[in-house]
Amino acid sequence: MQLLNVHDLSNLETGTPRQQAAYHAIQNSRILDLLQDFSPVLTGLIPLGLEEESTDLDVLVEAYDLDKFLLHAYRSLQQHVPLTIESLILDSVNTLIVTFRFEKVTFNIVAKPMPVHQTTPYRHMLAMSRLLAVGGDQMRKGIRELKAEGLKTEQAFATYLRIEGNPYEVLFEFERASEEAIRHILSK
Repeated sequence: MQLLNVHDLSNLETGTPRQQAAYHAIQNSRILDLLQDFSPVLTGLIPLGLEEESTDLDVLVEAYDLDKFLLHAYRSLQQHVPLTIESLILDSVNTLIVTFRFEKVTFNIVAKPMPVHQTTPYRHMLAMSRLLAVGGDQMRKGIRELKAEGLKTEQAFATYLRIEGNPYEVLFEFERASEEAIRHILSK
């Protein structure tokens, strides 16, 4: 099972036109270098190859002091005006989201005071990556078709897999699922 390596951007460099645009925007903005003190990880639909033309590029960061992160982000990214900064609570955790555009790509930097690998977006992406690694292009095509019908990504996965329940919770079941277990679900 070939899983997505969140630290290797080479799949973006040679991927779809949208993935290639994202790759160049990441490289040219130096966003990962600018945020290196906060353990940045690219997440979302673009690395998974499920992006649409309007899909944003999500970068998760680990920031235990959100005020310090905000100051760093402002100083590092102020040339990318306008910057939008939103403070909210997501999954019961104080969260900052810094948004800006660079080379026609919208970046969402999501800062939480917790390790990136424990965040819901990261865990969902890991589960989706595991499913797509086994389900392959046929599954990716099916998910894209369901999304084109208006379903959110998590809903599209649950529908494709014919799994009932809260689609956001259901995905967690596949976070560490074996290849055999995933093949069994896909064979139904």
